[in-house]
Amino acid sequence: MSWDVFLMRVPEGINSMRDLPDDFHPEEIGTPNEVVTIIQKVCPEANFSDDYTGRIASHTIHINIIDNDDGLAIVVAIHVYGEVGETDLNIIKGIGKASGCIAADTEGFPVF
Repeated sequence: MSWDVFLMRVPEGINSMRDLPDDFHPEEIGTPNEVVTIIQKVCPEANFSDDYTGRIASHTIHINIIDNDDGLAIVVAIHVYGEVGETDLNIIKGIGKASGCIAADTEGFPVF
C-alpha cells in the first residue's frame, strides 16, 4: 500500500482541483537544490542521491522533485509506503509549510 502526495503552490482562493483553470501550471518553488535544503531542514535524515530523488528510510518515504523547462522545481511528489503514521503526516505538513505549498493527493486538496 502506498499514498502519493503532491506539494505545489497554487493561487490564493483555490480550494479544490476543480477550481484550477485548464491551463494551470504550478508556481515555481525554487531550484531543486533549494527544495532539498528546505526538506532537510524539516527532516534532517532525508537523504538525496541527487537534486531530484530522495528518501527518508526510517519512514519509508520517497521524494521526487519535478521541475519545469527552466529547471525550477514546481512539484514535490512524496510517496509513503506502508502504514501512514502521525510522524509521516507531520513531515509532509512541515515540508508543505516550509515551502509555501499545499498538499494534494489523488482525491484532491488540500489534504490537511
